[in-house]
Amino acid sequence: KEEMLSYKKLVEINKVKNIIIHNVRTDDKRIDYLNKKKVNFVAWGRSKKVNYSWVDLDNELATELIVEYLYSKGHKSFAFINISEKYNFASLRKKGFQKALKKYSIKFDRNLYRTTSLEDPSFSKGITLDLINKNPDLKCIICSTEYSSVGAIQACKELNKTIGKDISIITFDGPVVEALTNPQLSAVSHPIEELGTKAINILLNHNKKNFKSSFLVKPKIIDRGSVISLI
Repeated sequence: KEEMLSYKKLVEINKVKNIIIHNVRTDDKRIDYLNKKKVNFVAWGRSKKVNYSWVDLDNELATELIVEYLYSKGHKSFAFINISEKYNFASLRKKGFQKALKKYSIKFDRNLYRTTSLEDPSFSKGITLDLINKNPDLKCIICSTEYSSVGAIQACKELNKTIGKDISIITFDGPVVEALTNPQLSAVSHPIEELGTKAINILLNHNKKNFKSSFLVKPKIIDRGSVISLI
């Protein structure tokens, strides 16, 4: 409610004409509102109903690539820490993950799939500790966000597990993973600067009537040595 009120204030009181929205939900009321008010906006991400301009990473393909990469390293069992599936990118990442598991005839283990509602490393740290304590043979964790990977690193340090030797972690890239995580983590590329530049260009070139534009980035794996080869 507070979020929608802030958007109404921006549009109806401050008369903001251009908006980029982030963390798009599967069913996003902001999009319906901005369309109704005919505000020029670009979504960084997609909802299920796409009738607006957007930029995004191919999140479904990203987790397919992760599973393919891990499988090529000999991994056939891995935990996945996702963020709440109310965000469409998280839902797409789960979809790609399950699709890839099916491709390699790996059963989806609900006990190894967890979600966190908040972008706070302490939550994912707790999840990681619980996963490893309940599954002592666990060798690999996929983290859906930068902050969940920070929490996973903290948990591994607490349990004296060396990443890249005792356990593997792979995540999605970004400034936190690039600059602040220690050790460096293998990751799916997420070209934030490219997406941001494209979003601005779309936003400022909307002079055509009913103009809609989209931009989907194809991911790739960045190998930084945090995934063990079991072969």
